[in-house]
Amino acid sequence: MGVTQDVSARGAFILTEAKVAEAAVVEFTLVLPPEVTLTESMRVRCRGKAIRVEGPGLGAKFGVAVVVEHYEFLPELRSEPRPAERATAAGFDDAEQAQEYGARSYPWRA
Repeated sequence: MGVTQDVSARGAFILTEAKVAEAAVVEFTLVLPPEVTLTESMRVRCRGKAIRVEGPGLGAKFGVAVVVEHYEFLPELRSEPRPAERATAAGFDDAEQAQEYGARSYPWRA
């Protein structure tokens, strides 16, 4: 499990307790709040590559810079969504690994 510290159109910086190797495939899901989407909260699953790993730093957490190569919008949740700053990296605690019906998938274009 990790927490996003910074998210941009091309990637994210994730703080996590698990060490990630540079060039490793990383998958994370975040919830974009209405303030960002200008409509309703939307879940987005991102997949990319770790391009920089720092740490461990404060609180024994590693910082992982991820460049996003692919993303998909996920169907609405029926229960309360996780906060927007929460992220899950593949290989750590990815409960949403299986493809979900109705997900829209797009290649990442920079």
